[in-house]
Amino acid sequence: MFKLIRQFYQFLFLAAIFGWQLQSYIMQLPQTGVLGISYLLNNMMAAATFAVLLKLKKKHVDKLGFISLASTLIKFVIFFLVFDPLFQADGEITRREFAVFFIPYAFATTIETFFLVRILNKQTD
Repeated sequence: MFKLIRQFYQFLFLAAIFGWQLQSYIMQLPQTGVLGISYLLNNMMAAATFAVLLKLKKKHVDKLGFISLASTLIKFVIFFLVFDPLFQADGEITRREFAVFFIPYAFATTIETFFLVRILNKQTD
């Protein structure tokens, strides 16, 4: 199990760097600024959520789905606190601005969910 946990953090880190570079190239955005902050925050939140879910899996295995949904709510609250004011400066959120938040969010959440399911399945075997 510890091998899977280590693999999660390594994969999340490497995938974040790859995704960040790729999205920056495709969207022709600077790597610093809002895109960099988005990848940093989303991956930090995914790592924290993963750690919390692993810590709670033994005592609250039947509630992990709800805890995961709560973490998603927290991620969106952080989005509205950090990114929404930046994106609403001109009065509207463009597709490009939406992609700056949502692609890193979806990327990190998918990796987090994939590894969590693998760990929970190993535990039941």
